[in-house]
Amino acid sequence: MVLLITAVIAVLGFVTLVFFGKSRTFVIDAQTTAATLTFEGENNNWYLAGAKVCRLRDQPDFTRTASDPACDSRFYDISTQRDITLQWPHGSKAELALTNEGILRVILVTDGPQELSGGTVFVVPSTQWADSGALTFSANMVVGKPISSGERFYLTDGRWQAREAGLITSFLRSNVTEIIKTGDLLRGSTVSVRSDGKPALMNGHITPTSTSAPPGLKLVALSHPGDVELHVGYPGTDVPTIIRPDLVDVALSSPLLLSLAVILSVLASLSQVFADLSSRRAEEVNAKKN
Repeated sequence: MVLLITAVIAVLGFVTLVFFGKSRTFVIDAQTTAATLTFEGENNNWYLAGAKVCRLRDQPDFTRTASDPACDSRFYDISTQRDITLQWPHGSKAELALTNEGILRVILVTDGPQELSGGTVFVVPSTQWADSGALTFSANMVVGKPISSGERFYLTDGRWQAREAGLITSFLRSNVTEIIKTGDLLRGSTVSVRSDGKPALMNGHITPTSTSAPPGLKLVALSHPGDVELHVGYPGTDVPTIIRPDLVDVALSSPLLLSLAVILSVLASLSQVFADLSSRRAEEVNAKKN
């Protein structure tokens, strides 16, 4: 009986540690032609080689000829091509789009760096974009766009991981993080990580894909640790699917819990054996008295 009580206490202790001693992160590894970033902090510097700056005109000028589909001179005032280093201010928002020709377009949604207004577009040719190196960021992030008829910029492929660290994963081990759940991202979906109903801070990088045809953006990002959840939007649905690992996911992926289950089964067996022995001895004692 004592062993059984000990086993129950151990299980309750495990559940308590799972719920109150955890810190979760999500890892996104996606291939896409569209992403939206809202930058956090002041250390988001991007080097764009050979970029053109396209400032949105106050009024369209239809006397001009559309010479560049990535930056139409009828709607934009186009600067000469040059190397640019963007220092994204806190709170600025940008949309990235990669065309089938490998041209990178960075579109300012809000006012951005260098006193540029919203609507400004940076255009980087494919040869220059491949040589610019990784674009790192610390930002709130949405990968992909809701896909619809005629949409050319969307998430094409990807995977996600939920990782957790805490008292359970670190018991008798230091600085251990376990992968507790994984999944694939469907083409055309949108992906973001949220915490307490707000966008979670993500640290990551964007690079050109080297083997895909047509070209794409390779985006890898890791959320800050906390009580975070993955929001995945699918075509035709208004409410995203929320992925939040639970106790079962932790239990199935935890070597510590598997070891604990073996120990508990042994304790339960021993408890039953001791109970049977006690019963037999009692029967023998009663038989001798009679």
